[in-house]
Amino acid sequence: MERLYFFFDMEYEEVRHPPDLPLRLLLVSVAYVGLHWHPETEVLFVLKGSVKVRDPDGLRTIGQGDVMVIHGNQMHGLVEESDNVILVLQYDERELTVGDRIGLSGSFIPDSQNELTRIRSILGRMALEKWDCRPGYRQFCLALLYEFLGIMKRSGASKPDRHLPANGGPINQIRIKRVLEHLHEHYADRMTLAEVASLIGVSPNYTSHIIHRETGRTLQENLNFIRTGHAVDLLLNSNKSILEISMETGFSDPKYFNQYFCRLFGLTPKQMKRRPDWRHAILSHFRNEGLEPVYGRDVLEGYIRDYGQISDSHREKST
Repeated sequence: MERLYFFFDMEYEEVRHPPDLPLRLLLVSVAYVGLHWHPETEVLFVLKGSVKVRDPDGLRTIGQGDVMVIHGNQMHGLVEESDNVILVLQYDERELTVGDRIGLSGSFIPDSQNELTRIRSILGRMALEKWDCRPGYRQFCLALLYEFLGIMKRSGASKPDRHLPANGGPINQIRIKRVLEHLHEHYADRMTLAEVASLIGVSPNYTSHIIHRETGRTLQENLNFIRTGHAVDLLLNSNKSILEISMETGFSDPKYFNQYFCRLFGLTPKQMKRRPDWRHAILSHFRNEGLEPVYGRDVLEGYIRDYGQISDSHREKST
């Protein structure tokens, strides 16, 4: 089983889809995925358990059977609420013809039960087609993607006037990406809000506002989180002392580093390293597991049958 680790926060993710399809399907169990962005639209379909999703609109929980659509270039992250299995669809509107792009605005959660039932069935059929790879699966996957896009268009989820059409997202998201890139490049340096504000050409007060709104953290909290990520990397992959790691990653006070590390892991670095399984304990705190398709097949087939029953009932009423 593939294991993926996403400790570092606020990163651009390069989505690699198959060469013959403008989409990628993943079945995952999410523990933690830091704030990140990518040009592709992402659809989350919760098959088991629940997960908290942070996006510019705040933090919300989606549970079993829920579907959430996140527009491309929108910063988002996920945190485990309970043991979960999630089907993830990522597709690239840039690879569709201009007339077929729907330009989703922000995040979207279907609230119509019929709409939700139909979307579940589409995602389930698409996943089974992709996993089975029978002759014609590519054409079926594309047809299902276009059916999904049609539902989004009719649902009112498409509001292209609310985002920039060409250069990828609202202006504040462009600003916040520049800020976060700067934090990753200069995490070990002293940093002030005024310095960061000058980087994006707005006032310190407004800089503070958009950083908190887009990431859910203050500037200092973001910086501390990034510093801790680099400290964990050194802890796992070097023989440096806790003091050396603290100083090298920008924590001028080792006590503060210990306190912040303890907030994330429940133990100080020294206490953590006394555990015989300490490396696994750190990594598993931010674990995301890629699952074999068999984990979701039965559940997805159930959602497909649900829609089939509704369709049969609709046809009976119309005859």
